[in-house]
Amino acid sequence: MKQKKGFILYASILSIIVSLFGGFYIYKTMVGSQDVDKSTLKKDDYYSIRNNATQLQKTLYKDLIKSLNEKPRNEKEIYELLAKNYVADFYTWTNKYRRNDVGGVQFVHEDIRANVFHQAQFKTYNDLYYYLENGGLAETLEVSDIRTLTSKSIEYFIHDKDGEDVFYEDEYSEPIHGTYVDAYEVKVTWNYEDTQFNTKNYENDATIIMMLNDDNIPMIVEVSHDEEIDA
Repeated sequence: MKQKKGFILYASILSIIVSLFGGFYIYKTMVGSQDVDKSTLKKDDYYSIRNNATQLQKTLYKDLIKSLNEKPRNEKEIYELLAKNYVADFYTWTNKYRRNDVGGVQFVHEDIRANVFHQAQFKTYNDLYYYLENGGLAETLEVSDIRTLTSKSIEYFIHDKDGEDVFYEDEYSEPIHGTYVDAYEVKVTWNYEDTQFNTKNYENDATIIMMLNDDNIPMIVEVSHDEEIDA
């Protein structure tokens, strides 16, 4: 039997609400996870990279920062590199130390980062915890290469009850108010390092939507998958 498997970063900036205490706890956990190997992440004016990054992660990150600092900026190149940086970190387990050491969240828009971090621990990173407690992660997931399939500018709808734009999910649905903003959509596919670990149970493609935050830094607002797997 076939079923759809997906992981979505819910990108409606104004519709995602994390309770005060829940949000504070998630934030504290995120901060703590930045020191899981008794060291700190290397930060710059844009994002951060872990000290034990794989060679692929180091190369992609270096290329991304270089592209961001160029004038004029190459929008297509930046967004494609941003998508690849997220994939290389989120879907690599071999350099993680515990379940709340979630990769790639530094590339996710601040308004949804805590929600994405929390969601990941109960999905993809819940599996990581099992293997961490049963033999370790050295022979598990590590992204080996990533390829861009398509990339294009799009208009992205953000839910906002006071927005002037209206969106209908179908012809029978109630109108949803919001705002259309400029964004960029990149579709990527990737491979994992060849080990005895069964990588077929995990995603190897994604559609990633990104936009500029208030500081003019490109950030991810949505990641979705459309992959058929055996159930």
